[in-house]
Amino acid sequence: MNQSKEDQQPRRLLAFDTSTSSLAVAVLEGGRLLAERNIYAERNHSAFLVTAISDCLAEAGLGKGELSGIAVGVGPGSYTGTRIAVTTAKTLAWSLKLPVYGVSSLAALALGGWATASGQDAAALCLLAARQGVEPAGAARPAEGLMDDWAGELARRLHELPPQERPAHVWCVGETSKHEAVLGSLASGFGELVKVVPYEMEGVWLGLTAVERSGYPPEDVHALEPNYTQLTEAEVKRQQKA
Repeated sequence: MNQSKEDQQPRRLLAFDTSTSSLAVAVLEGGRLLAERNIYAERNHSAFLVTAISDCLAEAGLGKGELSGIAVGVGPGSYTGTRIAVTTAKTLAWSLKLPVYGVSSLAALALGGWATASGQDAAALCLLAARQGVEPAGAARPAEGLMDDWAGELARRLHELPPQERPAHVWCVGETSKHEAVLGSLASGFGELVKVVPYEMEGVWLGLTAVERSGYPPEDVHALEPNYTQLTEAEVKRQQKA
């Protein structure tokens, strides 16, 4: 007999993400949040992650052996930060013999930003403003490039849509301070349609994204890798020399 998606979900899930400047950890039972930690660590996550996990488990009243699964944000985001979380998740999953689930950091940021900005009462298209470009969720990803190019492409697409087909809102969420000028210009050109909402990752929304992901087959623990979407600086330099 095939199990339903709900039957497959781990009852007790540890989820964490270190792909952005905010370290987010959550422990959930089903869809209920038991504990969370949100630490602004300026990407120095290796110094805080293990302690944050231990603190969350203690607050939830659980030992590692009582977990049913591990979920980890695989990016896109900081190269070093994402590697820290993925390596930790693989180590825990392997040593505890637990299933491991790769979660889109982008989807978690989009969910949290949308919920924070809209109060969950409006349809929204959520976008993450990344360090060198943007990583959108909820729509087809535009070609990678400079922020100006992306903003111009989004503006063109919105202008082409008939008013009745436009989304209720376009929330530009995440590390928006890095692109204030471009996002401000984009927002001013569309009035109330486009809103810029600074947002940092929170454990609760990461956890809820992880619960949804855990309803599907887990990853191969040895094959799980970060989803960088862009080349590392070292790779770019190697290509330039080639």
